[in-house]
Amino acid sequence: MQCHPPGSFGGIAYAYINYWLSIYNDNWCRYTSTQLHEVGHNLGLAHSGEGTAQYADQSGFMGYSYSQFNQQMCFNNAKNWQLGWFSGEVASIGLNDNFIGNLKGQVNYGNGDTTSKVVVKVDDPNSQEAFYVGFNHGISHNINTAEGKNQVTVQTYTGSGYSQSTLLSKMGSGGTFTGVLGSSTVTVTVGTINLTTGLAPVEITYGSVSPPPTPAPTV
Repeated sequence: MQCHPPGSFGGIAYAYINYWLSIYNDNWCRYTSTQLHEVGHNLGLAHSGEGTAQYADQSGFMGYSYSQFNQQMCFNNAKNWQLGWFSGEVASIGLNDNFIGNLKGQVNYGNGDTTSKVVVKVDDPNSQEAFYVGFNHGISHNINTAEGKNQVTVQTYTGSGYSQSTLLSKMGSGGTFTGVLGSSTVTVTVGTINLTTGLAPVEITYGSVSPPPTPAPTV
């Protein structure tokens, strides 16, 4: 990280992708979100957008930067998967599959509950595009997340390298998202979010999933 005096260059900061160097203009060197945004580029992360705006996903640090000290946020679901930091507590489903269980915020990673997942990836078998579903729990070092706080969020991201992610949905208790991945439908349904336990129950379905067989009658 290099902090430069005012007027040294245009803009607030920039960084080199997959390299150690990030450069900041004047006071922007002092703001947490700017630091983490540019270091994110150093780590190979692209921007986090929403709609047609490439910085508009404010649920994590790869969206807009803020002129605030001690901004406590994290990266979004797609970036968390890309970084591989939570690999022991993630899940992936493919076409004609589903996930039924709890999501937990990455702030609760490593709490001993390995059945609850930080991110669930919905993977299109015919392309590199995927949806990433997670719970944006706004506590601890994520308490200042600026969008989708305490909601289940869905991002899309293509590939495994430097590529922009896009926020598709943010849902509270009872919310539902429906989107198309490849040529099949993805549905995410959120149960009752419990902020005390930090768990968000979800059902994620991709394509057609056969119902479980009816149990045989007992005599």
